[in-house]
Amino acid sequence: MSWARRKMVVLADQITPAKIGHALMGGVRQTGRQLRRAVRAAVEAYRGGTSESSRGNQVGSSAQAINATHRHNSPRRRSTHR
Repeated sequence: MSWARRKMVVLADQITPAKIGHALMGGVRQTGRQLRRAVRAAVEAYRGGTSESSRGNQVGSSAQAINATHRHNSPRRRSTHR
């Protein structure tokens, strides 16, 4: 019985509101980092694999070619028939 009580006391000392909050915030930070990486990778894949730093260094026709590959959906014409 005293062994179980000691174990419970040690466990209770380890689980404090501050430690739980710290662990939760660590998880939130890690999830935020993973989300930022995923969004950054999706944007780079959409742009064709070029990163921001390499895009800024290009000049002239190369920069125009990159801008030409940017996808844009033009607005649809409205029909008069409804």
